[in-house]
Amino acid sequence: MQAVIGAFDQRADAQRALDRLVEAGIARSDIHLEQHEAELASGNRGLDESAPRRKGIAGFLASIFTSEDQANTGHAHTYEEAARRGSTVLVVHARDERQAELAASVLHESDAVDVDERSRQWAAEGWSGSAAGGSHPLDRGGVRVLPRRP
Repeated sequence: MQAVIGAFDQRADAQRALDRLVEAGIARSDIHLEQHEAELASGNRGLDESAPRRKGIAGFLASIFTSEDQANTGHAHTYEEAARRGSTVLVVHARDERQAELAASVLHESDAVDVDERSRQWAAEGWSGSAAGGSHPLDRGGVRVLPRRP
């Protein structure tokens, strides 16, 4: 099983991507949306309550990225920063390589933001997180495909 992750500037865009994923045959229970807690405190109750909840979005991302992934790429910090800055993070728990490829394609075509480019901009502004880079053949435009934790 693999996780496919992307970020969207607008929750509505993430919801449209989620709808496209479901239309493409991915089970709704395998798709999760996460937002930073500040969004929730402001009254936007769009958080997917079925998503794992451990210490906010940082805990959720830690449940997806292995410590080796994080040590090598910094992706978890990058997606956490994207959420902190207002993006909605969408994660698909793909059941096989075909489904991972489909999910990556849908997220990319749905205009997931390029978090790699953004992380470089944030670093230029003084952000001390890691500027992420691709590591999987399906990674593109900020959409990541990761091995699922056992």
